[in-house]
Amino acid sequence: MEIQGLHVDLDFKAKMQAANEQPKVQIFSRSDYVFHANYGRQIQCNDTTTTSGRYYLTPEGRKYPSITTILSKSKDQKDIDTLNRWKARVGPEEAQKITRAAANRGTALHTLVEGYIKAYGYNSVELENNQNAKLFKQIHPFLGRIGEIHIIEKALYSDILKVAGRVDLIGEFDGKLSVIDFKTSTKVKEEHWIKDYLLQETFYAVAFGALFPERIEQIVTIMAVEEGGQPQLFIKKPGDYIDELVERVNKYNAENN
Repeated sequence: MEIQGLHVDLDFKAKMQAANEQPKVQIFSRSDYVFHANYGRQIQCNDTTTTSGRYYLTPEGRKYPSITTILSKSKDQKDIDTLNRWKARVGPEEAQKITRAAANRGTALHTLVEGYIKAYGYNSVELENNQNAKLFKQIHPFLGRIGEIHIIEKALYSDILKVAGRVDLIGEFDGKLSVIDFKTSTKVKEEHWIKDYLLQETFYAVAFGALFPERIEQIVTIMAVEEGGQPQLFIKKPGDYIDELVERVNKYNAENN
């Protein structure tokens, strides 16, 4: 018993020593980004959240639902049934806890990415060594493939679709003007699971093209994954998803107007 007790005590001390040896911060190198003239253009499009979803008020005073509200309320019945079965299996409280944690995780990553890109004049950035930094570390190499930046975290809208939303980033990725969306996930996702992400990004491509003279060539989804520690990258053409986007918008309008 004494030997076992001594072993446990030594094991505890070893763990404490290992923890103390862990770096308190992680340092990420960065190069200064080039910002397009569009970066300074102001589009006043404020948002508000109600019980029926999020809405944006355009500069002309038009009230448009957000693209995330539209996609969440126009899902196929098959997807709705799958979500309901998951909620029933884990329980409503646990489902809400998981959903909230995922939202917080996504917000934290967006904040780190935005701060990293906007760290003008700095050749490195220090982040507290926590789970958020681990997710950021996964996608850090992809940030080096971003070139000239047009927009970061700004609202866009389409008077044709009568939809609005806030895009993560629009800029060059591997030399092509792209909608770039940063996502997080607990597990690796198959491509057909992220259809709503692609539709969301396609909307940003359409809205950007209506408000600016440049045209989006591709939509890019950069995803940090908790389990396994390997990020995912999806690069698609927005033209492949426009028809389905319009269908979802029309479905939302038919059921909510």
